[in-house]
Amino acid sequence: MQTTANNHFFSTIITMQPLTPEKVNHILHLLDLNHSAHSIYHQTHISPNKVCNIRKKHHPNLQKSTGGCPKILSPIDLCHSTQLLTSGQVDTAPQLAHNLQEIKERSVSAQTVCCGLKSIGIKAIAKVKKPLKPYHERARMDFAEQYLHWTVKDWKRVIWLDETKINRFGSDGRQWAWKKKGESLSDRLVKPTVKFEGGSLMM
Repeated sequence: MQTTANNHFFSTIITMQPLTPEKVNHILHLLDLNHSAHSIYHQTHISPNKVCNIRKKHHPNLQKSTGGCPKILSPIDLCHSTQLLTSGQVDTAPQLAHNLQEIKERSVSAQTVCCGLKSIGIKAIAKVKKPLKPYHERARMDFAEQYLHWTVKDWKRVIWLDETKINRFGSDGRQWAWKKKGESLSDRLVKPTVKFEGGSLMM
């Protein structure tokens, strides 16, 4: 215990002395390599406070270390993930996590993928439904144009009936997709639907 206290005492005396230009340059080099003040202290026995003062004086714009564990997903991983999503090769975060696990050869959770995608402005949205065939789209457009200028009085002459749909197969549940900020609607972001072909019964 006495030896440890003496070492700390002499180390404190050394750090109180003015630093030579060579030591300052060495500290600046370590800062450029993204070493923290405590890491530099363990290497040079120069106090973290003095290291911070050197950083403020010589490198005021140098980004400070945020601490914590290093990020699992690198910018290259996120770029690769964006390419997989926009090309339609994967649709969900678990699928993307499985793909990244094979590349990085380490465990990657779906939650980690979600956080990484959100950090670069990609968010999950529910797919909108869209008719599958072009003539369905044309029929809807014709209907909208035909009644575009109808008034409330015109619509009061229409008889409205209650109805319910019974699915013979499949589900009307939501499907999700990842959307970049400002990205326009595309086939990847819509859920194709088939009308009047036996998929369900209207009662």
